[in-house]
Amino acid sequence: MLSNLVKFFLFNVILLFSFLMLIIFYARFIFINEPFYTYSLNRDNTYQKLTEAIKHTAQGFILNQFANTTDYDKLTAPEKQAVDNQIVSLTSFINEKNVSDFLSKNINNISGYLHNRTSELYLYIPVKKWGLTKEVQSQIPDYIKNESVSVRELLKSQGSDTPNNLRLLEYLKYTSRYLLWGLLISILVETILIFFYALISKKGSRHQSIGMLLTFLGLITLVFTWIIFSIQNVTIQRAVLQNANNGNLAPILLPLFFNPLIYTFMIYGLFELISGIILFNRKEKQLVSKA
Repeated sequence: MLSNLVKFFLFNVILLFSFLMLIIFYARFIFINEPFYTYSLNRDNTYQKLTEAIKHTAQGFILNQFANTTDYDKLTAPEKQAVDNQIVSLTSFINEKNVSDFLSKNINNISGYLHNRTSELYLYIPVKKWGLTKEVQSQIPDYIKNESVSVRELLKSQGSDTPNNLRLLEYLKYTSRYLLWGLLISILVETILIFFYALISKKGSRHQSIGMLLTFLGLITLVFTWIIFSIQNVTIQRAVLQNANNGNLAPILLPLFFNPLIYTFMIYGLFELISGIILFNRKEKQLVSKA
């Protein structure tokens, strides 16, 4: 009885570390790596879709700001047209070329910093290249007009350069290293737990016990993968229905980030399931041959 309780406890802890290991693997080798974004953003017209969504969001924001001081619905048709034309003019710099340039260079800067390839984190904000109107440029602080803006200086300009924020900024530089160590530790802990799980199993059925363990882990991982996939699809469908033809970002960004995570869980779950079945059947074959 005690042995079964210990095995049940170990099973849940192993499952927890499996999920933790997969999430860390995704973060270390996919989420913070520039090639992932380069590949994902350059396929299926993603930049074009992002541009349309960002432009629509910006236009909606400007219109809402305008509505705070003026009742848009009470304007005459020519007045509405004039407002709409002005909003289109203000957001004309949001095009595929500028969005691609802005995202690709910032992703490169951020990824390089998280991998400790650069000592300082800079944001790429090419305000002068965007052809903004003089009125808009006059409202932009001078330190942002330099194209390459230091995050440290940005925090200082906002009065947010507190010791905690600066310490966090310094820690971010070693994100890749922390994730790698976390991955190695989680693999080591899971291996030790599986070893103990085998140790408390009966000597004649250890292969069978480990096989059952891996099989159940694989099944649960695949079920969890299906749940993530279903949640993503439901969220996207709701976003599309609620914001039809409005360039909503959810249908673009959710698959971009969640699909690699889903594939990671699915592949690992299949690996666990197949390995478990092989180990379980290996024990069964041994029993048949002995008979």
